[in-house]
Amino acid sequence: MTQKQKISNGVNKKFIFLIIFSAFLLIPFISKAAVVINEIAWMGNIIDGSPNANAEWIELYNSGENTIPLDGWTLEAADGTPTILFSTKCVGAIIPANSFFLLERTTDNSVPGILADCIYTGTLGNDGEDLILKDADGAIVDQVNASNKWLNKGNNTTKQTMERIVTGWQTSANPGGTPKTQNSSGAVEESASTTENPTAPTIPTNSQPPIADAGENIIAFIDDEITFDGSKSYDPDGFDLAYEWNLGEGGVENDVAVTHKYYYPGTYLVTLMVFDGRYYVSDTITVEIYPKKITINEFFPSPTGKDEEEEWTVPQNNRGLD
Repeated sequence: MTQKQKISNGVNKKFIFLIIFSAFLLIPFISKAAVVINEIAWMGNIIDGSPNANAEWIELYNSGENTIPLDGWTLEAADGTPTILFSTKCVGAIIPANSFFLLERTTDNSVPGILADCIYTGTLGNDGEDLILKDADGAIVDQVNASNKWLNKGNNTTKQTMERIVTGWQTSANPGGTPKTQNSSGAVEESASTTENPTAPTIPTNSQPPIADAGENIIAFIDDEITFDGSKSYDPDGFDLAYEWNLGEGGVENDVAVTHKYYYPGTYLVTLMVFDGRYYVSDTITVEIYPKKITINEFFPSPTGKDEEEEWTVPQNNRGLD
């Protein structure tokens, strides 16, 4: 083999390696969904004027800007009952952007007058449940650990439901809750929050919704500490806002600015929801998390001697890590 051929072969091998390495870095990542467990009728419902403990239902909400397919997803209690396999119970189900998804127990009669998106079996315990929502890859999308008396939210006598709000959970304002619609505002809490905070403003019905601003899309690496800042959100009427960040992998934080680390590569949908006492408004960004990668810093393709014995490369870790 001539020296020119050796150089050509060595360079070709290096270019092939670089192409393969670059292709690895461009492998598409799995998108995490902005879906939450939004309302739970663990106590049943009022059917034909009478309380019915079996008329249980659960509502999901997609606060993101994309339709989410539910094939392969699961919603299960930590004790195994209920366990809802979406691929079996509701084949082909989807949640459109900014939409609700209603799961009714046993029949479509648990919520009179509203069509169920999925029918499931299995009883919610009156003493509480730890509910876990997972996507098709088994990643936790949302979790509600209400194993201790349902966090004292909802009412078994009046059939008021347990509703999600940006600061946690509340008991719905009316019996039967708010299936497939926005959760109650001004619900009366058992803790008598009006006494604890007598100066809380009354939001007029003609007020404007707030503006949610989750910031710009983010690109980062595994184990980077990322700051999410919602301080650009505001209410046109000047009312104070409550904040809830859904970080795209089951974590939820309640502050205007929060920090978080991701330990797996992927594209995560991060949603900020703000509440002004009357309106809920959300804004979603994407966070692309890449592995800590090593690039080729230097190579010697045509040494004196045998290629397989004398060629060498110098990898460089562009993250500054060992």
